Amino acid sequence: MRSRRLATAVAAGAVALSCVAAASPAQAGPVALPSPVGFVTLGSERPTVVNYMWAGASGFQWEPWNAVGSGTWVGYPGFVPPAHAGPDDLATGTDVVSSWDGAEVTQLHHSTGVTATVTIPSGQTYESASGWSVLTQDTSGTPHVLRAAAGGSTTDLPVTGLPAGARPTGYIPGGSVRRAAIVYTLDGTTSVGLVDLRDGTFRSYVTGVAAAPQVRFNDRWLVADWRHIRVDAAPGTEPGRLPRSPAEPVAVVGDQLLIGNPTFVLPGTEPALTALSLTTGETGTSTGAAVRPAWDGSTDSGGAAATGRYTWKLTARPRDGQGRNLTLTGTITLG
Repeated sequence: MRSRRLATAVAAGAVALSCVAAASPAQAGPVALPSPVGFVTLGSERPTVVNYMWAGASGFQWEPWNAVGSGTWVGYPGFVPPAHAGPDDLATGTDVVSSWDGAEVTQLHHSTGVTATVTIPSGQTYESASGWSVLTQDTSGTPHVLRAAAGGSTTDLPVTGLPAGARPTGYIPGGSVRRAAIVYTLDGTTSVGLVDLRDGTFRSYVTGVAAAPQVRFNDRWLVADWRHIRVDAAPGTEPGRLPRSPAEPVAVVGDQLLIGNPTFVLPGTEPALTALSLTTGETGTSTGAAVRPAWDGSTDSGGAAATGRYTWKLTARPRDGQGRNLTLTGTITLG
């Protein structure tokens, strides 16, 4: 997968200031301009773009935006490869690199070295890839989910559940290898939904969005055109609306929407991501720290908590007492 992240560099310029007296209606002829009386230096931020060529469970690969080459690989410390990885286990697809060439998609599981090949059937065109799954579209406009199977064969699942007459216009992978987003139009209206890559079933979630909406999602949330809804919401649930930002939605992580890559920042501002809680609406700013909560299931009294999903909340307060607190929330499941 490819994404962008902006770092900043300061550029400076100078502008001459002149003072001009307004002419009265009775005055005629040109008015002489005085000489400049001073200079003011203007500071602005010129973003330096970093291209993330690929990111997976074991690490990521990056390069400067204008560079040509294989990029730089960075592995995550302490990562342990899974004992088994393959198309039969979609969850392991978080470490898969896919390469498309004509009618074949070659897949490599980065940390284990397991490979697979998906053959695109005649009459279908490649659209996108997510984990071990490949998304295609046939000549009738029907999306398909392809996956490598035993003996070098390819499983072909036609996507079901799209409204009759819908025309897919975009296939978007995200923070899930179990789902992919499909943007489609119907009667002049653009909508977004998710296809379950396990069985090819599709469900619409957000309708009436921009023609080319920004779509970010994971296995819990879908955010499209600054509207958000839980993936497991009951049918007919209306999406909520988020405050629009001059920056762009970067990713959905847990119950947080990460927002970054602003079009303009003030000089001296450290590049950072804003974390917007999709459950509480609270925001916080992160410059790269990560939170990985762990709980052994013990209660304050020493007993065992019941199985199920619990919500955690972390509040970090500035050491000097200045500025806003950083609040992060998420969920953790027992059992």
